[in-house]
Amino acid sequence: MKPVISSHLAKYRKLKGMTQDELAELSGLTSRTIQRIESGQVMPQMHTLKLLAKCLDIEPEKIISIPDTDTVVTGKPQQAPSGILAAMHILPLIGIFIPLENVLTSAAFWLLKKDQEEIFDRQGRIILNFQITISIVAGLAMITMVLYFPVGFPLLMSCYLMAILSAAYNMIRVLKRKDISYPLSVRFLKTR
Repeated sequence: MKPVISSHLAKYRKLKGMTQDELAELSGLTSRTIQRIESGQVMPQMHTLKLLAKCLDIEPEKIISIPDTDTVVTGKPQQAPSGILAAMHILPLIGIFIPLENVLTSAAFWLLKKDQEEIFDRQGRIILNFQITISIVAGLAMITMVLYFPVGFPLLMSCYLMAILSAAYNMIRVLKRKDISYPLSVRFLKTR
């Protein structure tokens, strides 16, 4: 955990155009303390993290966690994954017209991209879990529709609507570099 905190602290400090001495002066900590945190020699206390985050005008979680799409030290967002990630979220909608194509498309994207970057692996698993879940529920809705149309048809339409809205919502979230959310998914593949 230390290297993650240290690299994020150094990154956000550099994004603000601050030196270690300037951050130390602004936060009331010593330059040596900032150096030791950034080098991973010490694990800062939570109140120290909150203080540093306040000085850098960011949320404390940004120093601790690994964001979905990181920002390089220049302050410019990385451009490579956003278009591919957006496609990973929207292309499974083909499954509305071709049965099970949503699962096959999601699986193909995930298998092709999972080793390139961690974000492709993690989001691919989340997308695939959702697509498998929605396919199972849609299949049950079709069976129900054959047996009792007044219940099966609305359930099937709800599945289609949920798939469309979830894909569009998460595609927009990816393009805005925000966290994704697929509610009501069963975790068939563990997310890392």
